[in-house]
Amino acid sequence: MAVVLKGTELDEPGNMGFFADIKPGGFRFLVGDAMRLTFDPISLAVVLPDASGIPLVDIQYRSSLSLEFGL
Repeated sequence: MAVVLKGTELDEPGNMGFFADIKPGGFRFLVGDAMRLTFDPISLAVVLPDASGIPLVDIQYRSSLSLEFGL
């Protein structure tokens, strides 16, 4: 779910929409018994927080590095 936090002349704050995140591939490295380092070199996010009227669409290309903990 995507939410408009800052209003504009066309969009009111608090409107809700959707987003999609596509990650074609990534790398996971075992760091410890319960820890993994994850690297996603490229992903595509399409964010549509307000679909009414003239839709507000934000397309983002991302790279991410994360640390995962498990039990």
